[in-house]
Amino acid sequence: RPPGIVGGAAWSSCEFPPEADQDQVDYAVAVIVVTVRPDGSAQSVRVVSEPGHGFGRAARMCALTKRYTPALDRDGNPVVGTTPPINVTFTR
Repeated sequence: RPPGIVGGAAWSSCEFPPEADQDQVDYAVAVIVVTVRPDGSAQSVRVVSEPGHGFGRAARMCALTKRYTPALDRDGNPVVGTTPPINVTFTR
């Protein structure tokens, strides 16, 4: 089983990057994948796509603070795994 996000996919707590304030951008979506350790913490985050204005960096930093359900091997043991793509939506 691949890892997942604890508490669902709503990440409204991610902060807008300063560049978005300067450029007056009020909506953006960044797509990331997270490598999750067996304890449910993020090991690394890769930005798959982002619209610029600092949103990729903001999504990455936000993802590093989240908790995840770890991937499980065939025997049900937690292992390192990578999430499916996650859409991180920024809106205000």
